[in-house]
Amino acid sequence: MGSKSDLALSPTVVLRVQYATYLFLGLVGTMVLRGTLGRILSYVPMIKKGCEYAGGGDANFCTGEVLAYRVSFSLALFFFFHLLSVSDLTCCIDAESRVEFQKRFFFAKTILLGLVFAATLSIPNTFFAYYAYACIFASGLFLLINVVFLVDFSYRWSDEWTSRMEQHGKWMFYLIATTLMGYAAGIIISIFSFVYFVPHSDCNYNAFAILSVLISAVVYTVLSIWVPHGSVLPSAIVFAYSSGVMFTTLRLENDSYCNTISVPPEQAGSMKQMLLGSLVSGFTLFYSVVSTGGNGGLSSTADDEEEGDPDTTGNLSSYMFFYATMVLGSMYLAMLSTGWHVSGRSEGVVEDSINIAYWVRSGTVWSSVLLYVWSLLAPYYCCRDRDFGFNTDDW
Repeated sequence: MGSKSDLALSPTVVLRVQYATYLFLGLVGTMVLRGTLGRILSYVPMIKKGCEYAGGGDANFCTGEVLAYRVSFSLALFFFFHLLSVSDLTCCIDAESRVEFQKRFFFAKTILLGLVFAATLSIPNTFFAYYAYACIFASGLFLLINVVFLVDFSYRWSDEWTSRMEQHGKWMFYLIATTLMGYAAGIIISIFSFVYFVPHSDCNYNAFAILSVLISAVVYTVLSIWVPHGSVLPSAIVFAYSSGVMFTTLRLENDSYCNTISVPPEQAGSMKQMLLGSLVSGFTLFYSVVSTGGNGGLSSTADDEEEGDPDTTGNLSSYMFFYATMVLGSMYLAMLSTGWHVSGRSEGVVEDSINIAYWVRSGTVWSSVLLYVWSLLAPYYCCRDRDFGFNTDDW
């Protein structure tokens, strides 16, 4: 397949921004629904019908968490339908027609999205409690994708500034300063983690979790210096990111003995926490939208000439990768707006879901570290036949 054909069958930056806007509006919508508007909507008869199966019959579930689940579910369905439209299921339609569908009918699609949300108001809250459990695991996967995008971005950033160093030495100082700031951020976050989450000598798991982040940072920093293609800038960014995720993970604990800043579950999804939690994810989502990785580059495992004709294979891989990311982002929105817990089923579910989210997020941090270490070692110890953009034969 030629390059012009590839570009014609790939989502443009403008198109991806248009679809990402739906996710941004969904974030704003959950903020509004968790506020005054949610309390107003709780008196609408249709919403009362949707809340009649809430745990304990408490309609207050609909004023916040459960309405946020409905927004997330509507967006996830919206992007999932788009994912199906570019999958093998629509192989009977030529690729150009399917691409044209992605680029048009935004007014009708917006109306359809609103109708889907209205339809969810009649669905019992117990359904969305189970959906929220699925969102916990999907959000862990979304955070892993964040790491992939962050590492890709940091590698490109490091390569760009390294090439500029040949023209002017000031870029070396910029690179060093940025790297030091990344490590400083990770160290500061780790210090606060020890202060807040290891107040006593028997808070063993919290101490282990924090130390695992610090020790792994030392390991992959040494590896990034050792391997030829490595750079300490990506290591600094991964360290800062993993430290931040571990901090917010430990904050989920309800045990005030080992969590001096614990908050009740109903306050875990406050506006402040939503804004803080959306900063990094918003940046990585934006990068996935405007980068070549958002065009499916990160999901490609072969050269362009080896990729199949979409009219033959039946799918448009670049669109599929983008929409899959949007589906996961929509599900992450549910966790971001509710503080990673499940409401709408029974009283004990909130605590159980927080425990599950606690381990999912912890596993995400450790998986992120392993992914980054693998990116450093894989070109030299396996997959040597792949083109990584640099020579691995002389090492």
